[in-house]
Amino acid sequence: MDKKHIFFGVGSLLLAMVLMVTEMPKMQESPRAAPPAAVATPLPDTQIQNFSSAPAASRGNSSTARLQNDFVRAEIALVGGGVRSIALFNHAASRDSDDPWIFDDYDPLRDALTLTLRRGSHECCLSAVTFEIVESDSEHLLLRGKLDDGTSVERLYVLGKEEDGNDPYCFRQEVSLSESAVHWQNVDISLGTLPPTAGDIGGTHLNFVTYSAGKTHFTPIGTFDGSKGFLGIGSRASCDVIRSDAKMDWVAIKNQFFAAILTPRSPADSAHCVPVTLTDSQRGMGGAITLPFSACENGYSVSFSYYVGPKEFLRLERLGLDQERIMQFGWFGFMSKLLLFLMMGIHSLIPNWGLTIILLTTIVKLMLWPLTTAQVRSMRAMAKLKDPLKRIQEKYKKNPQKSRLETMKLLKEHNVNPAAGCLPILIQIPIFLGLYYMLRSAAELRFASFLWMRDLSSCDTVGHLFGVAVNPLPILMAATTFIQMRMGGANSMEGSQKWVSNAMPFVFLFICYNFPSGLVLYWTAQNVFTILQQLVIQRRLNLAETQGGSNSKSAAKKRKHSRPD
Repeated sequence: MDKKHIFFGVGSLLLAMVLMVTEMPKMQESPRAAPPAAVATPLPDTQIQNFSSAPAASRGNSSTARLQNDFVRAEIALVGGGVRSIALFNHAASRDSDDPWIFDDYDPLRDALTLTLRRGSHECCLSAVTFEIVESDSEHLLLRGKLDDGTSVERLYVLGKEEDGNDPYCFRQEVSLSESAVHWQNVDISLGTLPPTAGDIGGTHLNFVTYSAGKTHFTPIGTFDGSKGFLGIGSRASCDVIRSDAKMDWVAIKNQFFAAILTPRSPADSAHCVPVTLTDSQRGMGGAITLPFSACENGYSVSFSYYVGPKEFLRLERLGLDQERIMQFGWFGFMSKLLLFLMMGIHSLIPNWGLTIILLTTIVKLMLWPLTTAQVRSMRAMAKLKDPLKRIQEKYKKNPQKSRLETMKLLKEHNVNPAAGCLPILIQIPIFLGLYYMLRSAAELRFASFLWMRDLSSCDTVGHLFGVAVNPLPILMAATTFIQMRMGGANSMEGSQKWVSNAMPFVFLFICYNFPSGLVLYWTAQNVFTILQQLVIQRRLNLAETQGGSNSKSAAKKRKHSRPD
């Protein structure tokens, strides 16, 4: 393998790694229409009131009504009328717990779906308004309360049912107000609060999301801290509130595995997000959306749907307004979706996520078999031409143009295509990146175990040595990478090529050490299958060359004996 191939391959793989590690979650996806002008503008605290400073007296102390189906249990506060908490029955709170994961059990100040009425500079937060139950069953709740000026407020909750074609994680709500002295123009609705997941140390996956004019915008929790940028480029000041002023089809807060998505019947006027202090060392993300009231009989109303559940692509896609974009599949989203469908199909037959990933790897490698064969042939041909190429370089070292021409002439004479060794690498980059973005936040892999790996969505730590986590799978991945590169011709390299080849497994080990074990499992399995592929292909090529050599000798003997005396 020549120096160009080595540095092209290494550079491509490193580029893939850099894209995975450094791509900002706030990236914007390709629009279907022109985006609104003003997005994510920091505002001073005085312009957004009654969110992070809401009264805390009633939070956790008031009575609640309950909505429940086979998937969720929602506690609705009778003071304020908001959502106290939502338990997801099919998702455990922790790996070794039988208790369900609970949404909005973090912010001590504000229930989710708390309402703040607005008209110009006037506002009225309903967090202290007492509601009474008018109608109630397990999936239906009608509350009624009164403001100090006598305005009647009704809140209707309807929990989705699968048999009716509705998502069981989704609530439909309608808020109705009677006519009053103050004609309220719009209402702020809080989305609740989400914390980062345990494995998301930097809060990369914790985002506030807005969707407007076919474009999705992500605001990660780190945006509030500000940044000095690079040499001053891209610097921004820290802030406590970030506001988006645009007509939005939906807004959401999401972490690595779960999301709360509010989708209004009519586009929203604006939205804002804030950081929420949960502990001394942890922050969550909160937010609110501003909706306009519509006139109705005897008053005005607003309606919306509210999804709180896992980030499952197919489930989110069925919501109907591109809500699946919160999966953040990145630059190679088409590949992530294709691999996800393939993985789900395999899992439906073999209900083990570890085996599913290995089988997915096998299918991908079999599809790439012709390209791998071409790569191995190119590497073998280049190895055979190593000495002639070296002589050309030495002969024309003072004439680079002549050296290139002679090199291409030599390759053409021996039917060697140097690009054949690069194509498989280029093909694997979108596959690897697509799989990375798909696996990093797949709720299906949360707490899924395989062999010693207790959770395929996080690293496979088995213990600590001198305070450093011991993750066996990345070490195995680095070892198989080393073997694979040796088989690929690393032994015949010299100088900087050999140094780069020897360093690559350690570079991959450093970059991937804390990656989700599901992704590292894919990469390790791919290395193993590549080693097996190379063994099989090289054996076939050796056999073909041996037979070809024997046939040539036989033909030469026949020609010799057939000559007339």
